[in-house]
Amino acid sequence: MIKIIKKIDFLKVITIISLIIVPFLYIALNIVKNNYDRFGEEFIIISYIMFYVYLFILLVGLFELIYKKRIFNKNLCRSYSLMFFALFYIFEVLGVVGFVYYDNNFKEWLITTSASSVNYKYVAEYLYDTETINNTMSNIEPIEDLSGDLADFDIEYDDTIYANAAEQEILDHEEGQVYKIVKINGTCIGSNYTYQGYMVIVYDIDHLKLVKSKGAGVTSASYGQTLDTIAKQNNAAVAINAGGFYDPGWRSNGGIPAGPVIIDGELVTNFRRGKHGGGLIGITNENKLNLVSKYSTFEPSDYKYAVDFGPFLIVNGKNQYKNVKSFTWATSRTAIGQREDGTIIFLVIEGSRSHTKGASYADLAAIFEKYGVVNAANLDGGTSTSLVENNKFVNVPWNGKKETHRGLPNAWIITK
Repeated sequence: MIKIIKKIDFLKVITIISLIIVPFLYIALNIVKNNYDRFGEEFIIISYIMFYVYLFILLVGLFELIYKKRIFNKNLCRSYSLMFFALFYIFEVLGVVGFVYYDNNFKEWLITTSASSVNYKYVAEYLYDTETINNTMSNIEPIEDLSGDLADFDIEYDDTIYANAAEQEILDHEEGQVYKIVKINGTCIGSNYTYQGYMVIVYDIDHLKLVKSKGAGVTSASYGQTLDTIAKQNNAAVAINAGGFYDPGWRSNGGIPAGPVIIDGELVTNFRRGKHGGGLIGITNENKLNLVSKYSTFEPSDYKYAVDFGPFLIVNGKNQYKNVKSFTWATSRTAIGQREDGTIIFLVIEGSRSHTKGASYADLAAIFEKYGVVNAANLDGGTSTSLVENNKFVNVPWNGKKETHRGLPNAWIITK
């Protein structure tokens, strides 16, 4: 054993180990930098130290091997074998690094695929910084910059004007009817994939409320509740998922609402806002669905209810995704909109299964536009997309593999 140890060229071994580790430490360093909130400053410092220590060892090892001619010895076969292995591995690993960080087609594929996936939705956030992700997504589905408060519109309560027979069939209702649930289906823009889902039409907006889970808050002890539980506790006829949530540890318990949440004119929570486009989505004291950019200020007392999410789909009658022609990022979606006559419309689209791929932002905007919606915004989606009537799930919330009832921080309900 001692003889074997003596024969080992430890300098070559250490150099080869460093050669293998350094490229992976480079990727790990980028992951840690892009996820400062998850790892913290101490972990970033350790990552920098490890990367540069191994890089130093690698450079010193290569210098020593070359300077002392321990690579170019008399046994050319071994010498060339070592050189070939080293060069092959360098090109292979650095090729992967270059592919991940410098190939635009691969970055676009990975970012959009990750964004539409339930199980791997954080992969892109690990590998790329926020600016890279936002630039990639904006190139695919450009969003108009809404830098100020978005203008209100006047609601005409007296007359309902139907644009066509299909709209009249959907929105026509009996006197005193509070809501109606209608099945919808269609084909995703720019593809042959189909989607299925539900449209919830709220005729009497005074019966629409935003409620929060009993355990929702801003601490690690906060927790969400499934939509059927929220509906039962609030004696709701219908319940629909609302805003997103911050998810430390990826527990998906829905305990910490993301961004401001307003209930009965009071700011009940205001945890940090998400990275998605959009902003405040609220029902004003005048029963208008108002959209306020995340870059603008707002007064909680001006709103009955509000959550933070997005992006905005239709603003003052203008479809923000009118020019999108390609098929991108379809998944389970929930969205809210309002017609000029005051009618509120929710969309609950099922996705990630063979018979229903889900909907893109462009699909949601097109549906709303068809039914005369003048303001509309995307709400939390994916596994959170849920619809409950009479304490039973109408849709099938899907996590990519099976039906899953996720804990939620808040929900829109229609009271009985």
